[in-house]
Amino acid sequence: MRYTVYVESMERIPSGLSSQPFSTWKEQSLDSALCEVNPAYAALRKQGALKPAQLLRVPRGTFDKIRNEMIRDGRVSATQFKMPRVARSPHIVDTLEATALRN
Repeated sequence: MRYTVYVESMERIPSGLSSQPFSTWKEQSLDSALCEVNPAYAALRKQGALKPAQLLRVPRGTFDKIRNEMIRDGRVSATQFKMPRVARSPHIVDTLEATALRN
């Protein structure tokens, strides 16, 4: 099991860079920071119960697409929408996984 963090750039990514995933050092930095601020995470990593955190880029507009689908499907009101911080819905996870750029 592992945590996956999906990141969407607010700026348009130049076409030559859009297919490039995040570097390993960024994932290592994220994992180190999570260990530093969360003792439970650090313990699970030390025990080998959690793999290192994964950092994946999604194209610009991905989170808007998720928001619009949730509103359209009636799962949430447009005035009360808050982007889920933990994606438990298979639909949201599928959308993120389908668009994520991988190493």
